[in-house]
Amino acid sequence: DSENQKGTDQLILLVVPENSAPIVDAGVDQIADERTMVNLVCSAYDPDGDMVTSSWTSSNSDVVIDNPSSLSTSVKLPAVTKDQTIT
Repeated sequence: DSENQKGTDQLILLVVPENSAPIVDAGVDQIADERTMVNLVCSAYDPDGDMVTSSWTSSNSDVVIDNPSSLSTSVKLPAVTKDQTIT
């Protein structure tokens, strides 16, 4: 102002992400015999309420995934010659 007086105030502004990542739980690790079917159950939701889609893939190309785009599916395990970890 004309007498060089100053006033101050404080504003706290919380900036939040535009989109939060979905929360996914692919279930517990499993141990299974070769050439068997294993059921996989996944749960997923989006904190923002957006639609969630899924896609199962395997590190082993011999694994047959019944329905790769479903949250719950079955996989057929291949024959193996030694213990094998499949992700």
